[in-house]
Amino acid sequence: MVAVALLKRPSSWEEFILLVRKGLDHPLESERPCVKELRKGTNHMMDVWFEDGLQPLYKKNTIVSLLSNTICPSLCEFLTDENLLDDAYKKACSEKKVEKRTKKVADIMSHISEACDSSKNRKTTDEFRKMSDAMKKMACDEECKNAIHILYASHENARKILTLMFNRLVDALNNHSDVMESTDIPFEAMMIS
Repeated sequence: MVAVALLKRPSSWEEFILLVRKGLDHPLESERPCVKELRKGTNHMMDVWFEDGLQPLYKKNTIVSLLSNTICPSLCEFLTDENLLDDAYKKACSEKKVEKRTKKVADIMSHISEACDSSKNRKTTDEFRKMSDAMKKMACDEECKNAIHILYASHENARKILTLMFNRLVDALNNHSDVMESTDIPFEAMMIS
């Protein structure tokens, strides 16, 4: 059973990282493939994406911080409760929606990768370049993609959150040369509980 402290929404980047790290550090010796893949991929995302790729947007974009904070409790719950994740993933597989969701994640990762490539054709700040490079690594990394796929396939709110977040990332990569501050929140984000 997951510790209740991991099920709260973080209120800062530092707390977000602390909660995800605690979820990963929770002792779990699961042989279930989806559990192993989510844990392995999330750990890898912390190495290749979180600091340089997600953190700048988290700190400057209200929507990215809101969405990250909203998905954190579910991610931590899946990282620490193998039955919950396994049941959710099996249900998604039994509904025959996994193929559609797998394709959606592949399309999202492809859009991120393409946006990273297109941003190289513009003069950008160092912070933006680091963010773009981290996004490209995440979008091309099989462990990261597997973890995102499992979360996306298994949880309805995760699908909404990841779609909104990655759309924001692609927009930033395609249209900006610096990590821009933004306080706008799309209506769809306000409907996520």
